Amino acid sequence: MRYIIFFASALILGLTAHVLHAQSSLNDYAKSITKADLERHVRKLAADDMEGRETGQKGQKMAAEYIMRELIGDEIIGPVKDRNTSYYQKVTMVKRKWKQISLSNGSTKLENLKDFFLMGDFEQGTFSRDLVFLGYGIDLPEYSDYKGQNVRGKFVVALSGEPKNKKGVYFINKKTETSEGSNPEKKAEWARKNGALGLCLLYEDDANFSFTLMAYKSELDKEKMELVGMGVSFSFIYASPTPMYKLMGSSSKAMKGIIKKLDAGVPQKKSLVAKNIKFAAEAQEEPVNTENVLGFVEGTDSKLKNEVVVISAHYDHIGLLPESSKQPDKINNGADDDASGVAAVLEIAEAMAQAKAKGEGPKRSILFAFFTGEEKGLLGSDYYSTFPIYPLQNTIANLNIDMIGRMDVRHTDPNYVYIIGSDMLSSELHTLSENTAQTYSPDIKLDYMYNDPNDPNQFYYRSDHYNFAKHDIPVIFYFTGVHEDYHKPGDEVEKIDFTKMEKLTKLIFHTATALSNAPTRPKVDKK
Repeated sequence: MRYIIFFASALILGLTAHVLHAQSSLNDYAKSITKADLERHVRKLAADDMEGRETGQKGQKMAAEYIMRELIGDEIIGPVKDRNTSYYQKVTMVKRKWKQISLSNGSTKLENLKDFFLMGDFEQGTFSRDLVFLGYGIDLPEYSDYKGQNVRGKFVVALSGEPKNKKGVYFINKKTETSEGSNPEKKAEWARKNGALGLCLLYEDDANFSFTLMAYKSELDKEKMELVGMGVSFSFIYASPTPMYKLMGSSSKAMKGIIKKLDAGVPQKKSLVAKNIKFAAEAQEEPVNTENVLGFVEGTDSKLKNEVVVISAHYDHIGLLPESSKQPDKINNGADDDASGVAAVLEIAEAMAQAKAKGEGPKRSILFAFFTGEEKGLLGSDYYSTFPIYPLQNTIANLNIDMIGRMDVRHTDPNYVYIIGSDMLSSELHTLSENTAQTYSPDIKLDYMYNDPNDPNQFYYRSDHYNFAKHDIPVIFYFTGVHEDYHKPGDEVEKIDFTKMEKLTKLIFHTATALSNAPTRPKVDKK
């Protein structure tokens, strides 16, 4: 067996070496990526007149226009499909503020921002649903709360976390660290795959829920944006356990015995079901028109040009602080988040255009995607992955750049980048990424701290690459970490390290070129 593994590894390394050798002539084009040009882009996008690039607002429209003009200026970078098509992919969203959301059984009524809070979308109107308590809501081969249960068309209620004994050892992986069974996104995915219409995760206790609600209530009560025309396929809420148990006709005391068995690794044989719970939801809505900006370089190889590498960044930010804020500076300029990523994609696009103009362009096609609505819930990339301009089956990888201009508290040397997702779906993409970095950027440390699926920050799910990964498209997320100015007016141009940005942008350029020129696309060999 080990000889087979050695041969396969040698083959991957050999293909990567072939690609790296073939692209060595592209060093000259990488030189066009300069810190001066990166700074020019960031200064423009993070200027005060952009007003924080709030989705659908004046500043976001100005930023879209700037990006489009930069793409047009490179001449080789065309709009998607053909020259008669716009660089814009129109995206319609709705700004929504909930007037009320409630769940009741006649005698007990639970209310939004009191007994629970909403994390996703929610169906409007008045209707009835059955609630099904399903333990920890886990569906793994070694432990499943769904075995023998029917939740189709129902609303699953589940405990947060996963089974563990009194010594803090988790049943699923037999370790003191959590497994994927604790991941809320996975629980939502399992509920959805089993046909449920929604998931309610219960906090560990009422006090913990109340503390969280108090800390985030003002944020949770804000207007939210959602995509129009996508349909409400799944609802996701967090709730305080005691009122939810009461709604289901039980109590915290009665549930203790069930939870004790669950923590011993014994899923429920018979689920607790509350029938015909009344749901009532009403919202105030306002349409918002926005756009993804897309630029395209067609591949030079007749056999490979139908395959596409997507290089992306989001160009929206969070806009202005409210007028009631006492801070003198009310503009969230978003220099790092994510003017830094946009600048990097623009510079990579320019380098690719120069290479193609000289007859040395990428063999596969490259789509440069600048997504809107990322700060509203990855909405622009969600729209693109639902209505792709180029078929997703022909999209071989996504390289996503979000916040690469600063240094976090974990590092003292700026020459690092967090790599997230490179090995989640494809070991070949991971190998190509590492070999490219070793060849072209040996001084940059590839930090995999946040690549752990169990990392509490869950960055793998928090930027636009995820909307490609969920369709089994291999991804790499480039990120240098959060800092004290994250989502604050202090995220200013003067704090960006453009020398570091230049190095990272060149690394991503070489990785994109290696992908576009590889003899085969990266194989999806992992779940």
